[in-house]
Order: sequence, then structure tokens, then C-alpha cells
Amino acid sequence: MTLPPRPAAEETGALPRLIPAREVRRRCAGISQVTLYRWLRDPNLGFPQPIRINKRMFFAEEKIADWLARKADA
Repeated sequence: MTLPPRPAAEETGALPRLIPAREVRRRCAGISQVTLYRWLRDPNLGFPQPIRINKRMFFAEEKIADWLARKADA
């Protein structure tokens, strides 16, 4: 049995699932913290911007997955 795709968080009004910067770096082929900061400052990459909570960076999981999929297709 195949389940229907889940609607995006923005469509349902639900909060997006947030993942910490460490998990984002792991999913992006184990990049360093410095590389992540460089990607955040480069407007040509279009890397998703973080949400800062208590000086820590968190990213919307869906936006990171979309960005990685776009890069894989390029």
C-alpha cells in the first residue's frame, strides 16, 4: 500500500521540522562548519537560511532536502 505524499508544512500551517546545523553538514557530504558559513553568505548558491534559536542554527528539513535535490539534478 502506497501512502499519498504529505503536504508541505506551509500548506498545512504546521511548523516545519527543524534540524541542527550539525545534521545539515552531515547531509551535505560532511562539509565543515566554515564551508556551511560560506554557503550561507553566497547568494548565488541559494542555500536555505537558518532559523537562530539561542545562538544555534536550525534549518527547515524540507528546504535542505529540496536544495540538495536541485543540486543533484544540476
